[in-house]
Amino acid sequence: MEYFQDVPENEKTVEAAWQYGLYDAMLNGHVPLRNIPKLMPTCARVYLSSVATDSECEREYLITNIYIKLREYCRAAHNIEFQALLGQRYCNEAIPPLSIPSDKHSAQREALLANNVDIRILERHYRLDENCQPAQFLLQPHLNDVDKWVETERKLSEMLMLAARLLDDSDWFNPPSDLQIEIDTGLFNVEKQKFRDDNCLLFRKKITNIEECLERKRASKFIDLYPATNEVDKAANSAMVNLRQTVESSVSPNNIFDFNIEWAEPAGIDSKEHKDYLISFGNTLFEQIRRHVDVCMIEWAHYPNNELYTEIQQHWLCTRSNLEHFYEQGQYLQAIENYVGSQSHAPIFVHGVSGCGKSSILSCIASNLCHVMGMSYVAPKTFLEAKLRFRNILEKGYCNCTLLLVIDGLDCLSTEGYDQIDWLPMKLSPNIKMVVSLRDLDPKNTLEKIQKKYTDSSCFLQVENMLPEICEWMLKKRLQETNRLVTSKQWSRISKGLHESPYPLYVELVFQQIIKWRSYDAPVLPHTVDGVIAKLLEILEDTHGYLATSHILSLLSSSMYGLSEAELEDILSIDDELLSVFASPETHSVLRVPCAVWSKLKLDLYPYLSVWKVDNVNLITWKYPQISKAVQKKYMSSEAFSRKIHNLVADFFLGKWSGIVRKPNKLVNDKQTKVISYSTVVRGSSHRNVISQPLVISGHGTQARVNVRKLNELAHHLAKANEIEDLKKEVLFNYDWLHTKLSAMPMSRLLADFDIYSDAEISLVRQALSDIKIEFDPDTLGMELSGRLMVYYSQHPNIKSLIDQCDLQSLQRCSAVPKLQLYQTPGSLLQHQFEERLHVTPTLQLSMVSKPDATYFVVKEEKWNYALLYNVSSHETTRLFGLPGEGLLYVTPNQEKIIAKRENRIESYQVDSQQLEFSVDTDKGSISCSAISDSYFVFSIKQKTGPYVVDLLYPSLIHRLKHHSTALAVSHDGEVMVCNDGQCLHVYELPLMTRHCSIPTDDTASKILFLSNSDTFIVLSSSHYVTMVR
Repeated sequence: MEYFQDVPENEKTVEAAWQYGLYDAMLNGHVPLRNIPKLMPTCARVYLSSVATDSECEREYLITNIYIKLREYCRAAHNIEFQALLGQRYCNEAIPPLSIPSDKHSAQREALLANNVDIRILERHYRLDENCQPAQFLLQPHLNDVDKWVETERKLSEMLMLAARLLDDSDWFNPPSDLQIEIDTGLFNVEKQKFRDDNCLLFRKKITNIEECLERKRASKFIDLYPATNEVDKAANSAMVNLRQTVESSVSPNNIFDFNIEWAEPAGIDSKEHKDYLISFGNTLFEQIRRHVDVCMIEWAHYPNNELYTEIQQHWLCTRSNLEHFYEQGQYLQAIENYVGSQSHAPIFVHGVSGCGKSSILSCIASNLCHVMGMSYVAPKTFLEAKLRFRNILEKGYCNCTLLLVIDGLDCLSTEGYDQIDWLPMKLSPNIKMVVSLRDLDPKNTLEKIQKKYTDSSCFLQVENMLPEICEWMLKKRLQETNRLVTSKQWSRISKGLHESPYPLYVELVFQQIIKWRSYDAPVLPHTVDGVIAKLLEILEDTHGYLATSHILSLLSSSMYGLSEAELEDILSIDDELLSVFASPETHSVLRVPCAVWSKLKLDLYPYLSVWKVDNVNLITWKYPQISKAVQKKYMSSEAFSRKIHNLVADFFLGKWSGIVRKPNKLVNDKQTKVISYSTVVRGSSHRNVISQPLVISGHGTQARVNVRKLNELAHHLAKANEIEDLKKEVLFNYDWLHTKLSAMPMSRLLADFDIYSDAEISLVRQALSDIKIEFDPDTLGMELSGRLMVYYSQHPNIKSLIDQCDLQSLQRCSAVPKLQLYQTPGSLLQHQFEERLHVTPTLQLSMVSKPDATYFVVKEEKWNYALLYNVSSHETTRLFGLPGEGLLYVTPNQEKIIAKRENRIESYQVDSQQLEFSVDTDKGSISCSAISDSYFVFSIKQKTGPYVVDLLYPSLIHRLKHHSTALAVSHDGEVMVCNDGQCLHVYELPLMTRHCSIPTDDTASKILFLSNSDTFIVLSSSHYVTMVR
């Protein structure tokens, strides 16, 4: 169904989305990608469209008193698009344009030459760029001498206005001011009156006696005057009147507010003389924005604002973004389509180097083939429960159609201490297919682990490099779409790079750089992805300065999930080193970094950034992980700088400088620094107007709205900043933190905080938390911790503090306060007690399996048809069902396989996934003796000839001897097998079973053991004699 295909664009509201079933369809994967709605806005923005000199005092008052109140009120995240603060000054200052079309420039040049005008300054400062289509003359960057450039700028403007008069070009003769351009964009370009009424406010300020004050020194800040005579600029004044009338007719009368004041010496508007006006103006603005926020809330209340919808929506938006410039690589798509239509019961793994196009291939598959399965069930409480339930779905297939699961970036999944691939089943349900992508090389060696688990080569599809000719075609197509060209010399450099790095990522990164090349440039283009990224960082440093570039990029790379724009500006405002560039040596009552610092850099970073909604906040992060790694390598390799960046973020989430707290100013006294205009000056410290960071933002109990951003980020940055004492005080030994995080997140997320840094105290609290039953009520946390840690009260000061907090603060939630130790003590000899009730019998088998990421105890009673796997690290118990009802288990030395015998076949189970890997047919009967290596399982069956030799790497029964053995052994390298036959020992070479030798013995062997890493074995006879054989 083509949802919204017949609905007008301006009718695609939230209510209409529900009416047309868009969101339900999106859950089921039935919505065309072009109709996926944008993310719900989560940021309220106030844009003041007014000449800066006309509104200095108002802007300062808003920054000091109103903006922080609005931020607190709008923390719930809504959108206000535009507010206009109009004064009496039109700002009709002419400046030379940045670009002039080549045909118009030629006409201007000819007109000026025909009138004997010296045009050398015009030719010196404008240069033809033929890479633009059509070609344009570009204004060249000005010199560092600002005063000299002002004079040059004036001459260029006068010359171009003269040319406009000569050509009778009214657009050039009366160009619109910046103020009018802003209002045209924000007000008149809005299609429907309703949107203007909902989002646009008009504040009219009039200085009633301005005509009497034209001789004042600062009068030109409030009204346009001719500099020479101080008379009113009639053209600018007329344009201002026309603009005012046009704006008034376009804005609802309910959204227009008038303020009349009189001139006050010496600046025109004074914070003391006009205190009542500023308070009235600020309160009116605050109330109106709050009213508009409430109106928006009513509309967006229909939006399905929950994690399920948001997560699905973002993945579809990401899919659409990946396919925006996708070159269809048919061989890979066809291979995956063939897999979907095949009888394969295993997943298919798409792998390749980083940047080779795996994500785009999977996005194409998802958009064409994938549907989302809707199921109703109770959400699992633990990772283990979720893993088992999800694997059960994949194995059983609870749907009536073919279900295709697409997982992009398996190696990037956060595991929170669990095995990354053990949830992947060995055998999928017949109606379920799974396509998974991952990198060839990653620190976790994920591909290598999967290749050991899935030995069939048909399960793997490697994405190779693209042909350089295809890369060139893709790049030329992108240039054509953007009306850009490159010169032949520039293309030769590009072509050489494409031949050395034929990757889609390289094509994208190169494109974003070459669209800014001018035809007269001779730029250097590196031939690798890393080189292009390094060049990008150099360009950003040249454009925006090393300090702003290094600090802002490092902040984006240091965060766990990214930063919102509001968070980023707050953090920059407590960065004194950065403020030194934008503030005078004098200090101010409120000091913040100008928003233009981030806004300008964001324009150049836009193609490399991604917005992802996390914790109900739109966070900015890197679109390509390679850029994040390059930033960390270049800027954060210095431990001191890295700690400084993390310390800034930690201070922000601690709320250290929020509210009325002043931060001491540490500004560098530099005569070249810019000045931020603030009238109130307080030396030594200043407010930074940073938003507060409480643990609970609003509500209480079950209705509490917690500060999830703080819960997710603070511990990470305190540890990285090496602020261990603050980490303990604010996080790990803070009862409010522990209770709040457990109320909002699973226990595994809380335990992850304790894994960031460890010492004796931290380990004890972590173990106490991990011993708590998953089903416990967070309100009983105080009793649980006190009842476990009481014995350490006098030994560890931080534990003492935590127990005191538990006893006092938890009384509001739970009246039970332990007086004595109630539970098992963390750190004692008894580390953990599993909940299973076992009866010790002679046939109870206990084995230990040690893996790099976990240690298991495998427990099986001979008559059980299942085994218990105890994870010693996570204290979780898994039941391995479907085992034979009789017999024991055998674990390979590499701890990867569990072997069991069921009637007439041998079965192999993977330890990681607890899944049946394969079975091999043999004879019925109980095993009398056995030996196992990583490659072979050798056994004898009671009252039958043997032994049997099973190949575990290439599952099959490869040999069966014709005698009966009472003792067997296989060497540790799996190359030699020793068995007995009556009075002889036989030594065979595996796998061909070539008899190496036979050794007569005086007694029947009962046990044969190989020494560790040796070709020597020991034979224990039934008469208790020991013989060593080399």
